[in-house]
Amino acid sequence: DEAIALIPEIKTPDTQAMTIRGIGMAAADSKWQDKARYDALFRKLTAAAQQITHPPSYAIAYTYIAMAQAFAGDDAGATKTAQSMENEALRNKAFAETAEIQAERGDYVAAMASIKEINSLSFRNKAYTIVAAIFTKQGDLDNAYRSAQNIENTYKRTQILQDIVNYGNVEETLPQ
Repeated sequence: DEAIALIPEIKTPDTQAMTIRGIGMAAADSKWQDKARYDALFRKLTAAAQQITHPPSYAIAYTYIAMAQAFAGDDAGATKTAQSMENEALRNKAFAETAEIQAERGDYVAAMASIKEINSLSFRNKAYTIVAAIFTKQGDLDNAYRSAQNIENTYKRTQILQDIVNYGNVEETLPQ
């Protein structure tokens, strides 16, 4: 609450958005067991974001809130936050970012649900590629392959499938 109260004191809209991100991610990293506590925090962060008058910074703040919600395991909240965004490009970015976080958590189903919300084919292909790469790095080759099968761009799909095939082959794996 003390940190949220300081947000209006910050004069730069981008810094306000970054502060919202910092608060949300720090709270999510705390692994609170009480969902109501997270719900209250994310409502307060949303109210703080609504005070940002610079439209791109306002939208980015919503992206950061959705990311923090996903990091906290509140996938329904992250989806609702991202769906409320009017700027399509930033809404797509929010869904892609939440999918990455969900994949890092090892949650294939949540990651796929987030990606399916992306309206742009090229952006969706990119998200599937990144998520497949995350699963590959984790050694979760089944989910990496399942993610890669959704990539409609043949070249991108072939690249990630080659990375999956080469997993663990020191001679073929490029430094990451």
